[in-house]
Amino acid sequence: MNTRENLLLFLNFISHDNPRRLREWILRFKDTDIEECRRVLLNPDSGTVSGVRDLPHFRQRIDAFRLSSYKTRLEKCGIGTLYFHSSEYPELLKTIPDAPPVLFYKGDKTVLRRPILAVVGPRYCSPYGKQAADHLVPQLLPYFCLASGLAIGMDTIVHHLTLKNGHPSLAVVATGLDTVYPPSNVQLAKAITEKGLLLSENPPGTDPIGYRFPQRNRLLSGISKGVLVIEAGEKSGSLITAHYGIEQNREVFAVPGPIFSEKTKGTHHLIQEGAKLVHNVEDILEEFSLLIKSSSHSAAKDARLPDAVSTYSQDELRILHALSETPEPVDRLVQKTGYSVSELLQHLTLLELRNEIECLPGHYFRKCFHK
Repeated sequence: MNTRENLLLFLNFISHDNPRRLREWILRFKDTDIEECRRVLLNPDSGTVSGVRDLPHFRQRIDAFRLSSYKTRLEKCGIGTLYFHSSEYPELLKTIPDAPPVLFYKGDKTVLRRPILAVVGPRYCSPYGKQAADHLVPQLLPYFCLASGLAIGMDTIVHHLTLKNGHPSLAVVATGLDTVYPPSNVQLAKAITEKGLLLSENPPGTDPIGYRFPQRNRLLSGISKGVLVIEAGEKSGSLITAHYGIEQNREVFAVPGPIFSEKTKGTHHLIQEGAKLVHNVEDILEEFSLLIKSSSHSAAKDARLPDAVSTYSQDELRILHALSETPEPVDRLVQKTGYSVSELLQHLTLLELRNEIECLPGHYFRKCFHK
């Protein structure tokens, strides 16, 4: 690990709860090492720590950081790291303000290469909300890796449905990855680690304090192409994720509900503000060009990929031209086509659904030759 990444680990450790200040310090100290940075931060005359509320606690953090033991702790906990400058860092997340310089993960990081859709809802959802999730989630899984926040209620339902249907689940959490919150989801978190990914911007030892959950929500929307809200009261945390999605120029979808229910007032407000009303899965797919609209209303119902597609977009033709019978890794296809990883994987997913290409272990792709 180089000096730059060591410095990022240190700065993240001492200031992960203030993303804006963290980014400012990364720019200020980018040409220094940990010891020089530590010396400046502990110097009362430097003015660097002005505005830090609990200065004694902050200085304790600085004194407590020991790089070698910290790396050992990450390794023992099975926690990996992704850095902002890495090609493996999610491309969409790089576009948001105050994107984390370091991401911590447990599980299969390759799920981040797939198109991601955040699906959120209340901690205490109604039977109607559960029914809506049961209906929509399985139909979305061929097209997206579904992400949620591991909370009780709708998040838990989404994760369970995803795993039950044989797909990897993605959980973005507000704690360090050595902690599972709520504790009732310990087994679920383990299952996600085995068949998907746990993701956090917080280092080990970070507790589930209230303000960290809205902070987490900006990451959940930030890694996603869109946000689907299934039920939300007027003060639901799901609305925070949706509004982050709007600020980040993501597609936002909302499932309508009974007009007498307190649990759907938030989703109705979102629809009034411009979120797309979701009546069925096609309402989502068509926003990402995953649905071919037919001139016949009766045919439109069956127009989902792959069966009703007879033509290719210019993007798809470009990718097909770059592929052959010889398997190619994703990074090589990025070089050949000029697409970002997230754009490329979206097109590859569509072509795979149409049985035009084959995905091999290790995220290698090759063209299918039909007899």
